[in-house]
Amino acid sequence: NYSTFKYIGSSATGNFLRWRKDLDAVLKFNPFIKEEFRSKIQRIHNLRLLKFKDQTYAIEDKLDCFFEDFEVNLGCIDARRDPLYHLGADIYLHPDFVRARLAPEQRNDVLLTKMFFRNIGIKGGKIGGFAIEQLIIYFGNFEALLIKLSEGTPVHVDFSGRYSGPLSPIIISYPYSGLDNLAKIDPSDFELIHSYAQRIQVSPELFLDDSFKTADIYEGKV
Repeated sequence: NYSTFKYIGSSATGNFLRWRKDLDAVLKFNPFIKEEFRSKIQRIHNLRLLKFKDQTYAIEDKLDCFFEDFEVNLGCIDARRDPLYHLGADIYLHPDFVRARLAPEQRNDVLLTKMFFRNIGIKGGKIGGFAIEQLIIYFGNFEALLIKLSEGTPVHVDFSGRYSGPLSPIIISYPYSGLDNLAKIDPSDFELIHSYAQRIQVSPELFLDDSFKTADIYEGKV
C-alpha cells in the first residue's frame, strides 16, 4: 500500500502550456515492492496503453498509460529515502520547492521561458518544466533570463550548493541533493539558445510570431 500520492510537475504547480492533458504523479511506498505494485496496477480497469519502464533513473519504478482523456506518467519512490542523498526523494519535493519560492506573478515568466525553448525545438527531455521554474526563481523574470542567455556565458543554478557533476553550458541541479543536472543541453543546443536570445532581444516581434507558429503546430493546425 502506498503512503502518499502527490502530483508533480506542471500538474502540481499549474505552470503548463495547454496543448495536451497530461498528469505527472509520484507514489511513495514504505517499503516499495515492485512485483506487488505492478500486479495491483495491472488489475485496474480503464488504463489504456499501459507500459512499465524496463529501466528507471532516480525512481524505483515508472509507468505510462492513458486514463480517459489524460496521459498519465506515474513514478514510485521508497519513503525511506533521504532527499539529501537520493534523487527520487528529491523529485518528490519539487512541487514544494516551487510553491515556496515562485511568486504568482512569475508564472507568466515560466510560460514565456517554456515557449522560448519550444520555439527552437528544445523540448522537455532536454530542459523540463521544473528546470525552467528554477531558472525563473533564480533570475527573477524572463527578461533577466533572456539577458543572461544572450551573453552566451554558462548558466549555473545550484540551489543545493552541493553539485559536483560534469560541467555543462547549462547546469540546473536537483535542488536538495545536487546529485545531477536537470538540464541536458549540449554545446550545439547552447549556441542555438544564445543566438535566439540575441535575435529576439533585437526583434521582440520575432518571439511573438514564432510562438504563434509553435502553438499552431502543437494544436495540430498545421
